[in-house]
Amino acid sequence: MLKRKNKVAKKVIVVGIDGASPNLLNEMFEQGLLPHLREIRQRGVSGTLLSTRHPITPAAWTSIITGLGPGMHGLFDFRRRVCGSFDVKVLKGKDRDGETIWHLLVEAGYSVGVWNVPMTFPPERVRGFWVSGMDTPDQKQGFTYPSSLMTWLDRRTGGYLIDVGQGASTEEEYAEEILHLQRIHRQAFESLLQRYQPDACLGVFTTTDRIQHAFWKYVDPEQEAYHSPRAAVFREGVRKCYEDIDDFLGFLLEEYVGKQGAVLIVVSDHGFGPLYKDVYLNQWLADQGYLKLRDRGGAWEGVSLFDRIDWERTIAYSFGYFGSLYLNLQGREPLGVVK
Repeated sequence: MLKRKNKVAKKVIVVGIDGASPNLLNEMFEQGLLPHLREIRQRGVSGTLLSTRHPITPAAWTSIITGLGPGMHGLFDFRRRVCGSFDVKVLKGKDRDGETIWHLLVEAGYSVGVWNVPMTFPPERVRGFWVSGMDTPDQKQGFTYPSSLMTWLDRRTGGYLIDVGQGASTEEEYAEEILHLQRIHRQAFESLLQRYQPDACLGVFTTTDRIQHAFWKYVDPEQEAYHSPRAAVFREGVRKCYEDIDDFLGFLLEEYVGKQGAVLIVVSDHGFGPLYKDVYLNQWLADQGYLKLRDRGGAWEGVSLFDRIDWERTIAYSFGYFGSLYLNLQGREPLGVVK
């Protein structure tokens, strides 16, 4: 149990940078960029840490907020197969097991702030504020506590957005959407800290993850697209995203660390790198004889893989975005064969 708040307690602000790449950060440090993040590293303690297995957003951020591995908190992916069937469930924060750090803090008498942390929907009642992250189904549903905070955020930011949309028709438009989202998110986080002044706060910038997923091919010198005439524009977009976060860290260093003696922690859920190929695990399992398909006769267009599998002869199958393997287990799968 945490000790109850006392007069000498310091504020703690944790800033998450989703998908922050140590290699890319070091490269920008050498170029004289990101002075505030470089200062934090030099004045404090830093290191390159291992992520979760798999090193993906829902698993890693949930481990950060609970201190548990995926095997304990239960979130391995963005989706989960429903036990006893082959239906698919999209996961939310409410599906995690284990207590979060802010629950322990609230119990100990501290106020907390939770902003844009992945896998935190629906919002929970806390002493402070809560703004759910990317697992929010849509912005028409209540994603803040208190509920009135939704309207306040809209007014404060000129139209709050949880994430980028799907409407961009060009890479240039998508890059601008991400940078627009970064401006909104920076304004939101800064305003929430100033309004609520929580004892402890965790906020996560997901824009770095979004822009690198889209444009890493222009950042990595080993990629062919890096040498494209258009590449410099998108590298600039990635740089701007990191620089805006660095500018925000400068604000925190001055207003909270310098003036209030707050503790500032910067953390990421995973790094980033190139994708050279995908492995289709169900094809591999079929090639090895672990997965059997029913007769291919007839039209299979629009039919899901699960409906094509001959389950009574299948030992193992893959399901999910990131290579999870399942045994076709008796008593769990509807037609399980493995004892």
